[in-house]
Amino acid sequence: MPVVKFSEADATVEGGTWTSDDNDLTDLLNEWTQNEIRTATIGEPFFLLYSPSNPYPDMTIAQAAAEAWDGEITDEGTPLKHDPDRIY
Repeated sequence: MPVVKFSEADATVEGGTWTSDDNDLTDLLNEWTQNEIRTATIGEPFFLLYSPSNPYPDMTIAQAAAEAWDGEITDEGTPLKHDPDRIY
């Protein structure tokens, strides 16, 4: 689970859901993530977020949030294990 440092606090994303000690930041990031997923178009990171072609959706979310909200990824977490039956 990736950890992103924002000016307000650190936040962790796991399974597409954000958590943080700062409840306002948690709410903001979760609402932003859901909005990005709902409105994603071809070519945007969230368009194929949960497709088999994306082996680490939480990192995709963390990278997009860090870029959008001027954050920094401080811990990349552990990506999902390689699945030989999955097409990447």
